[in-house]
Amino acid sequence: MFNLVRTRPHLGRAASVQGARLVIVVRRIGGRKSHPQAKGPGSMFVGAGIGAKAAKGNLAARTCPPKGLREARGTGTETRDGTMREGEKMQDWTGHCAIVTGGASGLGAATAARLQASGLSVAIFDLDAARGEAQAQALGGMFVAVDVSDPASVADGIAAVEARLGTPRVLVNCAGIGPAAKTVSRGAAHDPALFAKVVGINLIGTFNCASQVAARMVAADPVDADGARGVIVNTASVAAYDGQIGQIAYAASKGGVVGMTLPMARDLADKGIRVCTIAPGLFLTPLLQGLPEEVQTSLGAQVPFPSRLGNPDEYAAMVEHITSNPMLNGEVIRLDGAIRMAPR
Repeated sequence: MFNLVRTRPHLGRAASVQGARLVIVVRRIGGRKSHPQAKGPGSMFVGAGIGAKAAKGNLAARTCPPKGLREARGTGTETRDGTMREGEKMQDWTGHCAIVTGGASGLGAATAARLQASGLSVAIFDLDAARGEAQAQALGGMFVAVDVSDPASVADGIAAVEARLGTPRVLVNCAGIGPAAKTVSRGAAHDPALFAKVVGINLIGTFNCASQVAARMVAADPVDADGARGVIVNTASVAAYDGQIGQIAYAASKGGVVGMTLPMARDLADKGIRVCTIAPGLFLTPLLQGLPEEVQTSLGAQVPFPSRLGNPDEYAAMVEHITSNPMLNGEVIRLDGAIRMAPR
């Protein structure tokens, strides 16, 4: 039986890890000492590190990257204690173009505004022309009427964006619908056309936009030493995990978005494109804003902490962090104040 004490690879922001060896120090419970540097009865030392120097006792060996592994991205490097030196930069997409689907209102509108404020040109895909045009005009961006469930409409929208703003480097999929219907209600089966419509917009629409925008990103040049070409952020929901009564279609569609995250990230990894998904909980979107204030308060009280509805800008802030943090990839992030939804 082994008890892991500590690992310290300290490869920093290396350009290559070829030939690097990791130091692991473990303590064996029971048995005899198997290395002269192991201390205490029944302990065991295991070390194969960069430099192969091991500390005594329960401390891991100090390790340094072999010569040639200190090339860093940006204007700084990582120090031996894991902190960033002054001048280190996250991924910066300033001056590039972002597409936000469902950007006319709610989470999409907040995301479009935050990305524009961070220095990106923003294109909004939506079917609500009045709101979409107004939002785009306010941000100095562009609006394109796009039906995300239609691949041809998506292709036309991307072509329009490329012609005016250039290759999109950030895509945020927020377009979605959530009608309520049970599997069987009043003796009647769930309308299959409604189920297909929800899946078509929420899941297939996400795939249509992600795959087609990714193809444009792949054709573009990398923007940094890592070879980054773009970032895709999809929107799922806590319903993917805690689907409530009447959410069969919605939960199925959002569960599909969750399931798509890792394989899509793996598909695009060698092309320099990162993919993450956010699964928001109860947020103050237009749907909830239309409810009486006492109902909004009651819903917010279900959230453990903070006990309130989420602000769309808090979702947008997560999007912004994902776009800038180069190590976020292939992950689904619950943004829900620790809520776990009840059946109804």
